[in-house]
Amino acid sequence: MSNITFSIITPCYKGKYLLPRAYSSILRQGCGYSFEWIIVDDFSNDNGETQAAIEKIQSESTFPINAIYLEKNHYAASSAYTGTIHAKGEYSIILDQDDMLADDALEIFSAYISSYQSLQNFAGVCGRCVGPDGRLIGTPFNWQEKLSNELNIRHIEKIRGEMFQCTKTKLIAEYFYGMKPGYTNGWAWSRIAKNYQFLYTNKIVRIYDTANPESTSNLKRLVHLDAQFEQSSEFLVVNADYLVHDQIVGIRMLIQWARVGLHLNKKYAELLKILPRSIRGLFRLAFPVALIKARHDRMIGAI
Repeated sequence: MSNITFSIITPCYKGKYLLPRAYSSILRQGCGYSFEWIIVDDFSNDNGETQAAIEKIQSESTFPINAIYLEKNHYAASSAYTGTIHAKGEYSIILDQDDMLADDALEIFSAYISSYQSLQNFAGVCGRCVGPDGRLIGTPFNWQEKLSNELNIRHIEKIRGEMFQCTKTKLIAEYFYGMKPGYTNGWAWSRIAKNYQFLYTNKIVRIYDTANPESTSNLKRLVHLDAQFEQSSEFLVVNADYLVHDQIVGIRMLIQWARVGLHLNKKYAELLKILPRSIRGLFRLAFPVALIKARHDRMIGAI
């Protein structure tokens, strides 16, 4: 049996139909690993249906499940951090309620952690995701395994698509602290990338449901604009040097950032002043598109 301990943390909101599927994927991990499941319910307002589903799973489970019920909705911003406060595992996995672990996910994570955990700046293991049809989501790595960080992988290697991390619990607790409604997990991953490395592998560790209309990634309305603008501003300022090497993605980020800024009544000159000089040229290309998108948002009532 592996001596590595895992905490699987699932942010949950109105998840009575989705949690059983995630649970089934955890059950398939086998008995050779020490793990727990922490479900953080983000104040589901469904007359107790999600809580009943969680309690039913707890009554059937052969492994420990800890359910935490938040007293108000945080739009999933504090769920991962809250989970780490209660986590007993050395490594944590953030598994959304609408996703599933690959059958051998813990086996893959455990093997790589055993090989690399002695490195001083080792954060964990990052594998790949497939959709429900089994197809890889994104660009495959052209290596079998490689130590790197999120910013290099995304903007120097130009790898696109979904990735899935198994991370030291203490790092999630440190770097996810302070997330606000409207922030994405990318805020924390990019901060971790400044100081730590992951082992990146092409092996599949998550089945990602891109078609689920209830997934937060498929929400069409723009919400928590102040927090979105704050997060994106920080990323653009701190990581501008990476975006110089990845100009297409840089322009896309600047379009979204300026689009949100326009909804907050920011002017062109005000936005330009925030940015480092190295990406102001990209911003000049992005701004006209942001204007069009912001006008369209107002037309369709997306804000």
